[in-house]
Amino acid sequence: MLYRIAITGPESTGKTSLVRQLAELYDTVYVPEYAREYLDKNGMDYKPDDVHKMARGQMELEHQMGTKANQVLFADTELINYKIWLSHSGWEVPAWITDHIRKNRYDLYLLTDVDLPWVADGQRANPNDREELFHRFQEELDEMEADYAIISGQGMLRLDNAISTIEEYLKL
Repeated sequence: MLYRIAITGPESTGKTSLVRQLAELYDTVYVPEYAREYLDKNGMDYKPDDVHKMARGQMELEHQMGTKANQVLFADTELINYKIWLSHSGWEVPAWITDHIRKNRYDLYLLTDVDLPWVADGQRANPNDREELFHRFQEELDEMEADYAIISGQGMLRLDNAISTIEEYLKL
């Protein structure tokens, strides 16, 4: 059985660092955030169609990496991120994104808290909206009745909290 665990949440909350550490610890692979690669290649002047392409790229990476995973597949974000991104930008969320989220739920979601300082990196755009976005992620996860936990803490405490949550979940 393959357990699928998504690391999700607002920008600059340590998702990428956390997913890399977890994949290494669990001796498996992770799904990188496709949007970063896309924006590096195409720039920050994006439109809704670009976000749709990024969401499709994320789905393809999920599929590719799922075939390489060792018992657990971690994802550095997933389609809830794209849904909130589109909505927060005032753009329509296509039904296929909502359908994919519903039909391809992760087993566990780790929602990263906004307790880390904001770090600008040229792609991040919401330094003042992180709290609002965090609550939108929480509402999405609540609405879908997903298994999730809020992961907070600085440094190793954040990783330890994630590991404890995963270990507790895997005992089920």
